[in-house]
Amino acid sequence: MYIKEAKGFCVQYNCMLKKNDTDPVNITGMLVHARPDQAGAVRSQLEAMPGVEVHAMTPEGRLVVTIEKADDREMAETFERFAQIPQIVSTMLVYHHYDECGPESQSIE
Repeated sequence: MYIKEAKGFCVQYNCMLKKNDTDPVNITGMLVHARPDQAGAVRSQLEAMPGVEVHAMTPEGRLVVTIEKADDREMAETFERFAQIPQIVSTMLVYHHYDECGPESQSIE
């Protein structure tokens, strides 16, 4: 598990796609706004997608999500899958980082 900090927020994530210390991954942070009465269902759909992790959900239907993919094509396909979920009102890209997930990342395990 690795820790990254940005603008006062600390997100913990696993480098799920890393096969070795030199394999790069794209890590994206998103704010997803779902209909409040459908937020739980949206969370389940997002968490079922490979490389997608939901870190928090508010009663108003806002979800803090990270996506980890090996390349830009896979990342774009995941964005398209988000767009196909009718209960999602909007999405906002708030963070993107290309990371080697190598020894320079801070491990907490």
